[in-house]
Amino acid sequence: ERTNADELIGKLVKVTETVDNYEQTGTAIANGLEWTARAEDDKEKIEKGSLARVVRISGVKLILKKSEEGKLC
Repeated sequence: ERTNADELIGKLVKVTETVDNYEQTGTAIANGLEWTARAEDDKEKIEKGSLARVVRISGVKLILKKSEEGKLC
């Protein structure tokens, strides 16, 4: 069953705490709400202030991929 959170898939979000799966850290802002975030690739870190794309949602966590758009100004 689809939820409202499914609309986030494919959207760009701003990383507000560095996403590091090994350290189990990471948050991002999506639709004005802060979410726990993890990287799609365990080897990838997504730095605070970067843009990332939501590839899926796992429970209450956004699964992100580093965006080519880079950082927000």
